Amino acid sequence: MPNQEKQLLQLIKEMELSTRNEEINEKISKQPYPLEVEYEVPPNENDGYIEVRDNELFIINSTENGAQPILKFNPNIRVTINGFPQRKDTPVFENDTIEFQPIIPELYSISLSDDHMVCYVQLNKELFQQYLLKNKKRSLLFMIELEAIPKTVNINEICNQIIEDLMKKGIQVQINTTRIIQELNEPTFQRLIVAEGLPIIPSRDAKLETYFRMVPTEIFDEVNGKINYKDRLKIPSVQAGEVIAQYYPPKEGKSGFTVLGKQLLPKPPKLIELRAKSRVKITDDGKCIAIQSGRPSVTGNYIKYIDILETYVIDSDVDIQTGNIYFTGDVIIKGDVKDDMQVEASGSIYIYGNVYHSRITALQNVFIAGTVMNSNISAGQQSILFSRVYKLVQDLQISFQKLTYAYHQLEKTMEEKNLNFDFGYILFILVDTKYKNIIKHVQEIYSILAKQLDRRMSPTIHFRIILNSLAQFKDRESVRKIESIGPLTSIQLALKELVIQIESLILEESSVQFKSSNLSMIKTNGNIIVKGSGVVQTDMFSGKDIVFKKADSVIRGGKVEALKSIRASIVGTDTGQAPNLYAGELISMKTVYQCKLRFPGKIFNFDEFKENLTLAYDKSNDEVKDISVNLEQEDVYL
Repeated sequence: MPNQEKQLLQLIKEMELSTRNEEINEKISKQPYPLEVEYEVPPNENDGYIEVRDNELFIINSTENGAQPILKFNPNIRVTINGFPQRKDTPVFENDTIEFQPIIPELYSISLSDDHMVCYVQLNKELFQQYLLKNKKRSLLFMIELEAIPKTVNINEICNQIIEDLMKKGIQVQINTTRIIQELNEPTFQRLIVAEGLPIIPSRDAKLETYFRMVPTEIFDEVNGKINYKDRLKIPSVQAGEVIAQYYPPKEGKSGFTVLGKQLLPKPPKLIELRAKSRVKITDDGKCIAIQSGRPSVTGNYIKYIDILETYVIDSDVDIQTGNIYFTGDVIIKGDVKDDMQVEASGSIYIYGNVYHSRITALQNVFIAGTVMNSNISAGQQSILFSRVYKLVQDLQISFQKLTYAYHQLEKTMEEKNLNFDFGYILFILVDTKYKNIIKHVQEIYSILAKQLDRRMSPTIHFRIILNSLAQFKDRESVRKIESIGPLTSIQLALKELVIQIESLILEESSVQFKSSNLSMIKTNGNIIVKGSGVVQTDMFSGKDIVFKKADSVIRGGKVEALKSIRASIVGTDTGQAPNLYAGELISMKTVYQCKLRFPGKIFNFDEFKENLTLAYDKSNDEVKDISVNLEQEDVYL
């Protein structure tokens, strides 16, 4: 026999193997919990056992050297042995006090809807059951089991208990006791509504419902077998006596309350003050009736003006023979606008042809069916001035915040190095080296407001305040004379107030639509929509969105700026000048060759080919996020 086997046999021989019942019982009681399989161990004549007969538990102790019975742990029953909860398999004796009860969920549940308008009660089947010990044969290893039998409940007692619990939950509305009693008598065990709050009746906002189209449509009619391209633009118009709109006044709502008694107040209705011009009559029941024929118009936001605009139709080109056009109302030009002409209207301007080297100005909308060549197009003239200032003020806000932070950092460093310079000199150096755009933007604001004064439009008090504050930043010499941090703080507060004021003034939208543009300037406080081949070396400013409709529409060179979003198709080319794009919220491009993108306080240069690029500015975190749909990684921050 090999030496290793001899050593193993010797070790086994030296071990003290015991078969005493006391040690067996101790080892059994220390088995890991729970036992995976229950099985009966038939007792020998000296072993003890446990048995349930006629729903009563019997424990018989062992005799002589027999094994003591083991009560196995049942996780579904709460068992106590001599007052202590059972947590594992335990030897038990005749004199032990064994108590048990089933582990069951609540007899009923109470819940509220998320808005606290509804309270529910749901009964549990356990409410109508009681449990007795299940008869089982005697066994050395024994697990208690229970069996359910129907139980008669005191309906009034349970109903009172439910109502008491509802009140403890804070229910302060009427409780449907009848429904609770019905459920107790004939249980469905479904979730029942037993209490309901009173919902609010929402307020009704003031509303102006118009019965006319706001924008023109293109319809190609066939005349003598030929398509009439000249008269394809159909402008909305109404006849005298026609009802053009209906005004619905605001109506206050009614308050309500939750099941917990919290009062709910309706939002106050939005108000609209409607004012009719001389060509429209408003009846007592809110009907707006045209007094004369023409194009209906609604302008304004909180104060709305409804009018019928007269229309001046020019069946030819606008050129030296027609002269410049100045008209109070709409202007329709069924030809081109030739070189060096001006067309101005207090309403909208509709041009069926092209615009060459001219200036087009409308207080409402501009629709150009053709191309814009080396021209200046503006819509919503007064509002566009505010929109341009709005963008400048946003840039100044960021610049002054950075300037203030830079000063504090520099001041701290100078203290550490024991350097001393007067405040004006430090500010002068910072502006002259790091923040030159501040003086440039301040001078531009003064230039814009000077044009307002030329047109006899008085600046608002907010503009006068900011003009006084910014006067110290009109030139380098004025900056040098600033003596303390106070003006910087005052300017930032004034800029913040001015932004709030401007945002309330640029709500009225005027749009510009055209096919294509070359070497032009196009500005509006509303949307710009490009319906054709795109723009080349054109500067555009929109107070809202700029949209290029065609998939092959291009942006080549120039500057494209929108306070909200730009949705472009093809941006830049392989060669030539890269276009500059600015947006306050989002820029989306299907194809990019090269361009410079700007968001508030952010600049990005793209000089390589990209597809389906969409960037969004997160104002709360001051971050630009790539949200392009074709990115494998969902969130990419620039």
